[in-house]
Amino acid sequence: SINDELVNIRSRGKSQETTYGRRFWYSVTFSVLQYVKWVIYLTTDSDHFMMFPSSFLDSHKDRMYPDRKNAGVGVFDIDWDNEMIVLKEGEVIRVGEYYHDLTDEDYYPRF
Repeated sequence: SINDELVNIRSRGKSQETTYGRRFWYSVTFSVLQYVKWVIYLTTDSDHFMMFPSSFLDSHKDRMYPDRKNAGVGVFDIDWDNEMIVLKEGEVIRVGEYYHDLTDEDYYPRF
């Protein structure tokens, strides 16, 4: 938890190299969003992470890819090099404000 608020942490180990940058696909279980304040997404390098408010993910759930194996789960890509998420039909949303880097004080998370 962070400041007594529940957090959900997701990680991914293998990226997909694209022309624009490294992308990792991630999922979110929509029913979890009502119980947590933050969802943190890690890459293979745990010094860098995205920390999304659950309300941000909830507001985009209709535009995520559905998980074919699990109902109530949405899938999206995080493009780490360009600090954006990629949703259905290639929709791109800049998410630099949610990017954090523990090796650089300018990008430390603020609570």
